[in-house]
Amino acid sequence: MTNLALQEKFIEDQSFRDQYIVKTEVMNKVKLLSLLPDGESMTVQMVADYYEVNKTAIDQVLHRHKDEFKSDGVKKVTSKSEGFDILSKALNPNQFIVKLIPRRSILRIGMLLRDSEIAKQVRTYLLNVEESASKEQRSKAMDHHLVTWTPKEELILLDCYYSTINNGGTLGEAAQKASEKINHTKAACLNKYNNSLKTIITDEKFFETVEQNKKLRGRKKNHLQLVTVEETASSVESVYIDNGMLEQIHNSQTIVIDDLFKKNSNLLDDVFKLKDDNTMLRLRVNELESDKTMADFITMDKDRLIEQVNEKNQQLSEEVEKWKKKYAESKKKLSSIEDMITGRSQAKKKQVESKENKGMQYTIKDGVPVFK
Repeated sequence: MTNLALQEKFIEDQSFRDQYIVKTEVMNKVKLLSLLPDGESMTVQMVADYYEVNKTAIDQVLHRHKDEFKSDGVKKVTSKSEGFDILSKALNPNQFIVKLIPRRSILRIGMLLRDSEIAKQVRTYLLNVEESASKEQRSKAMDHHLVTWTPKEELILLDCYYSTINNGGTLGEAAQKASEKINHTKAACLNKYNNSLKTIITDEKFFETVEQNKKLRGRKKNHLQLVTVEETASSVESVYIDNGMLEQIHNSQTIVIDDLFKKNSNLLDDVFKLKDDNTMLRLRVNELESDKTMADFITMDKDRLIEQVNEKNQQLSEEVEKWKKKYAESKKKLSSIEDMITGRSQAKKKQVESKENKGMQYTIKDGVPVFK
């Protein structure tokens, strides 16, 4: 399987990720981790800075694989949690809630991030570490009653022996060639040949060629040893370096070493300076995040107050309309009462006038006024 295919397997296969999850030390070999004061975890923003991606990408990975990260120990802590006072030294003063990402989860995020160059380097390093592990050790685990030889592997092994021997090679070279093609060590291939394949090969010419190759290799080896001895003796006789030249070489090397030490010291100073700058930037980012959170809170609170005022105004408008109706009804009633009172007064006035005028009415009868 190619390196690219294995890179994709990290992203797609949880069981494959779990096989490598304990190898958290590789992260420091790719890029130096800058952890919280507890020495074991990071914030989400710190993880984003490490993998050189935005915080949203980390949040999405955490959400999509929340069960995995929960088992790794990802958790939220508040200012009331034990140990928060230690963590707060690296947090913004206004930050009272923080999500902690432990080492295993930081590595798991690196296995899952597709577009981060740092994450790709972490995955490659994991694969290289695994590849550099002793093939002998891996074979012991597989050959110890866990993995058997398949017919295809036996055919490949047999083909390697025939092709190597017919081209002047040895049994050891054939086993080495086979181990590079199948998932077994050179020792396992030799063992398989001696205990199994050797008994089923009926071609006598094959075994004759094996013996001839051994003899030819023996003669070549002796010849090479003789040539090496002669060349060594000749070299010893011809080599001569005066003390002045040795001292000059020594002085030159000393100057180079001093220069390298000086450059190394300057580089260390630059590293520490960059680390301090990174810490300051991280604190500034945390401060800006806190300010943004506060601004969002204020904006949200402002919107809530506006909504409450609008609701109150609506209630007052309804109340005013209600009182307007009551006032109109009261006014109407009052007008009716006034009309009634006015009507009665006019009737009474007419009665009074009628009474007053009653005694003043008269007629002339026989030249004499007669009052009614």
